[in-house]
Amino acid sequence: MAHWGFRLSKTKVEVGRIERIMYKFGCKLASIRIKRIVFFPLFLFHLVVARGRFSLPAPSAPRDRHWAPCHAIVGMPLLVAFELLLCVFLESVYVLKVPAVDLKIVFLPLLAFEVAILVDNVRMCKALLPGDDENLSDDAIWETLPHFWVSISMVFFIAATLFTLLKLCECFAFLVCTRWSNPAIHRDSESREATSSSTSIRYIDWNSGLVVPSDDISEESMCGLQDIGGHITKIPIIAFQILLCIHLEFQKGPNAASFIPLPIVFSPILLLQGAGVLVSGSQLVEKNLVLLRNGSRTGRYFVLSARARDCFGFLYHGSRLLGWWSIDEESREEQARLYCDGASGYNTFSGYPPEVVKKMPKKDLAEEVWRLQAALSEQSEISKISLEEYERLQNEKVLCRVCFEREISIVLLPCRHRVLCSTCSDKCKKCPICRVNIEERLTIRGGIKGVNVRCKAFDKPNNKDELQQIDLSHMDEQHSVKKYVESIKSIFALMGDGVISPSAYDTAWVALMEDVNEPNGGPQFPLCLKWIIDHQLPDGSWGESLMFSAFDRLLNTLACVIALTFWNIHSDKCKKDENMNKLGDEKEEHMTPGFELVFPSLIELAQKLEIDVPNDSPVLNKIYAKREIKLAKIPKNILHKTPTIMLYSLEGMKDLDWEQLLKLQSKSGSFLFSPAATAFAFMQTKDPNCLEYLTNLVAKFNGGVNKQNTFDAVPNAYPVDMYERIWIVDRLQRLGIARYFHSEIKDCVDYIYRYWDEQGVGFARNCNVPDLDDTAMAFRVLRTNGYQISPDVFQHFKKDRQFVCYPGQSTETVTVMLSLYRASQVLFPGEKILNEAKNFSHKFLTEKRSANKILDRWIITKDLSSEITYVLDVPWYASLPRLEARYYLDQYGGEDDVWIAKTLYRMGNICNSKYLDMAKLDYNHCQAIHQLEWSQIQKWYAHLKVEERFHTRLLWSYYLAAASIFEPERCIERVAWTKTAVICDIITSFYTSPGFSNDDMQAFADEFSNPQCHQKDGKPWHVVLEALHNTLKQISSKAHVALGIDIHPHLCRAVSFPSLSSTYSTPKYHHLVHGCSPICVLFVQKWTSWLLRWQEQGNHIGGEAELIVQVINISSGRWLPEEPLSHPQYRLLSSITNDLCHQISRKENSMVCSQIESKMQELVQLVLCDSSHDLDTDLKGTFLTVAKAFYYKAYFDPESINRHIGRVLFENVI
Repeated sequence: MAHWGFRLSKTKVEVGRIERIMYKFGCKLASIRIKRIVFFPLFLFHLVVARGRFSLPAPSAPRDRHWAPCHAIVGMPLLVAFELLLCVFLESVYVLKVPAVDLKIVFLPLLAFEVAILVDNVRMCKALLPGDDENLSDDAIWETLPHFWVSISMVFFIAATLFTLLKLCECFAFLVCTRWSNPAIHRDSESREATSSSTSIRYIDWNSGLVVPSDDISEESMCGLQDIGGHITKIPIIAFQILLCIHLEFQKGPNAASFIPLPIVFSPILLLQGAGVLVSGSQLVEKNLVLLRNGSRTGRYFVLSARARDCFGFLYHGSRLLGWWSIDEESREEQARLYCDGASGYNTFSGYPPEVVKKMPKKDLAEEVWRLQAALSEQSEISKISLEEYERLQNEKVLCRVCFEREISIVLLPCRHRVLCSTCSDKCKKCPICRVNIEERLTIRGGIKGVNVRCKAFDKPNNKDELQQIDLSHMDEQHSVKKYVESIKSIFALMGDGVISPSAYDTAWVALMEDVNEPNGGPQFPLCLKWIIDHQLPDGSWGESLMFSAFDRLLNTLACVIALTFWNIHSDKCKKDENMNKLGDEKEEHMTPGFELVFPSLIELAQKLEIDVPNDSPVLNKIYAKREIKLAKIPKNILHKTPTIMLYSLEGMKDLDWEQLLKLQSKSGSFLFSPAATAFAFMQTKDPNCLEYLTNLVAKFNGGVNKQNTFDAVPNAYPVDMYERIWIVDRLQRLGIARYFHSEIKDCVDYIYRYWDEQGVGFARNCNVPDLDDTAMAFRVLRTNGYQISPDVFQHFKKDRQFVCYPGQSTETVTVMLSLYRASQVLFPGEKILNEAKNFSHKFLTEKRSANKILDRWIITKDLSSEITYVLDVPWYASLPRLEARYYLDQYGGEDDVWIAKTLYRMGNICNSKYLDMAKLDYNHCQAIHQLEWSQIQKWYAHLKVEERFHTRLLWSYYLAAASIFEPERCIERVAWTKTAVICDIITSFYTSPGFSNDDMQAFADEFSNPQCHQKDGKPWHVVLEALHNTLKQISSKAHVALGIDIHPHLCRAVSFPSLSSTYSTPKYHHLVHGCSPICVLFVQKWTSWLLRWQEQGNHIGGEAELIVQVINISSGRWLPEEPLSHPQYRLLSSITNDLCHQISRKENSMVCSQIESKMQELVQLVLCDSSHDLDTDLKGTFLTVAKAFYYKAYFDPESINRHIGRVLFENVI
């Protein structure tokens, strides 16, 4: 029994043991099933989101870059592989006690996914960075910065993962894939931005499932309830990753308390996916209800859903787990939305009409198909009636694309789309077609066909032929011009002592200075020495890199070699020069100024340092001979007592009396503002003023005060403030864009006048050695801007009936004589010195042009020969603004122009390609408007029906007006001038016709003055009278509307002027004031005055000039502030203009006589001289403008005028 008892007890133990084994096995089987059940929702979630695709939703590439994100393609396979390997690993551990796959291999797909994300972030950084032609804006920096942080973080995360072998890449990948500034959290993505509207348009986001009105989508909101929810939904993901990592790491440990059950591990992700299912269900219900009710959002369900959305808005961005794996939240799916319009019943996707999609390039069309296909898979069928209605509206292009109620009346810039009415355009910040920010809105009139854009100068005309047609491409040009204006104004704002390029030669002299605190310690300015080391050219030389001149390269190179040898550094750089043997090949006239002085001194200094340089070549002997000739022209006693140009090249002089020379220092402590000469003076004298100037200069060009000049070198001269301001004003005026910078130019001219000296001016303020070039250009700029300055300043540059740039100068230069000639053209009566300067410079330039020796020692320009040809062939009196601008656009070289001193240098604020680009855009824009005006004037002239009876030069009349008054906003004045000239031409042809008698002339004047006596008896002048009256009405009505004020009180005073009282005091002319618009009355008065004067005096040309002046001033509104007709100066201007134009008309088309020149000088003096009791400057300028047009017409032959017309009006600037 004991045995059987023992056996029974043993059997029970075995049974219990078997039961425990079976229990454990059952638990493992249950655990395996639990794992599969746990992973099943995750796999199902992948299938639902992927929708049969094998990749994640791809983000949209920025800045129109087209590339496929790598992680979007490989993301889904890698994630699924990771989850499968994780599942296999867990099952094998619980079943076989041994993992079937290593934990490193399990996390390998996730590590690969991290690498893909790293690569895509780097590519995204490159895509977001500005291109070569783009500026680095703050938006670009902040848009790119998150991707930089992501890329850097990924590098560290991957390194940490590899070293620790824990493979926690899922957590790391989540952290880095969710950007610090996520566009879906901190701002609405671009795809979610929509045009606001007053109608019931609704947007359905198929991924988020929320139906929201457009007014609820705030483009500027920074953070809201939904944004907070976007962060909250990340917490379950992070919790799941942390629990999973703890579970994997501690499941092998002996401590049972460290074991975390799998249901707890997966509970966060299950909760999140469950919430996503609830949100998706609510989305489905809302979509179906909206489609069934055709966009209506009324009913109990929508009231409850709206409250639920407010309470659970945090699920709005958190419903898509895999959306966080994208770099950018703007995936193709998120860009596909449904537009529902309750008014028209129209539904469509993305706002693209069929005609836009058809014209897309293949690559854009493929993207559009991708986006639409993703959305169409979930969209209900759109009703056929709604689709046909939409297509009808879009094909007709009548109704606004947003409200579908009002007609399209706005053009959006810069995209130039025509899709909005005026009401909707005020509410839109972005174009509904291309999503580009709207910067300007232009009003359209006259229907969509032919897009007539409103011009400020015209009101709404009744005649459709009078509409001003402006092509949209020229609107875009005008928009671009405004950007250039802002950029160039920033140049004026930062203008200080000048922007100039560094000089290797001067920097080498400054680098030679020893430290004053430690005489044997090193250089005083080590940064200058470093700059020399870093800026050697590939051929071993130093100097201007983009333009080769042997004199420039040799001077810079030898100076730099001496500096490096003196400090015994970088001997390898001292032996690389390949240009020392090219001096003999260079032409003598290409020698830089002062080369014959400073280069021999460098040779001697190099020989002292035992540098191997030739000293007996024939070329050097010639240079030494020139040096002696130049030194002989300025004796040493004069050099030490009077400031001369030789101070600029002191480093090339010998046997100097420094005690006397130090008295000739400028106020800044420099010698003629030359760093090289000042450094040489300091090395000889240790003068503290020299050191102070150089210390300040090096500090300024090392990122100090002058932010535009930031380098560790010094220029060949500084400051250059006067030179820069003078030439900037001249360049902008000649390019025809000065009108955009009135205040900036006024500041520059005031600055020039502030430092103007009766002895002349130099390139810098307070310069003690003035030069003729700067003085002449400053004189021209000041005089043309109304400043009273004496021409006696040119006496200081006259020597033996010649004019020289500097005292002791051996030869005159072309550009200096060009500046002198241009300055002498603005002379007043009795200014003998200017007349002498004009004759001398004209003769000099003519001889140079005839000998084809137009080479200059001071500047290398694009086309100096053409500049001189224009100045000689087109006198200033005949130089019309648009004609000058058209020629100078081809002559100005922009940033390619180079100046010449001891070395070549550039001045970025004077020779700037921005000026040229802007001037070309502005010229083409104005030219397009002129061409459109010309087409309208042709139609107007055709309606006059006088072309067969009378002779007139219609095109010439418009060309003179457009070339003189070219600004787009002055179209009323331009058209009034043209029509007035044409009518005068018609009447002149009528009066001078041999078939008409004096009685006919009297009858014509009477019927014009008194239309009540007009009889339709077939008289030939009736057509002319009708044309004249209609034209006056058109001009006056447009001027009256444009001015927007009632000038009737001024006209009443004008009628009572003594000069007209005898004409308009009789009852015969009372009808001219009664029943007509005020401006029309004033126009009729001026025309009647002209007719009566011509009839009495027989002088129609003089009266025509005054008539044109009066018509222009009335049309512009400058007539109104005062009574100019009674002003003595106005009467004098009118008298001179009438006499001048009469004399011009009687002179043959060749050289004008001295009497005309004298009259023009007198007129110029009256116009340019201002006084406290003076007329309005613009009003006076009109007299000179008209007189120059008459002078031009008489000076040039018809063939030349026709050639100018073709170039100015019809030849585009490229």
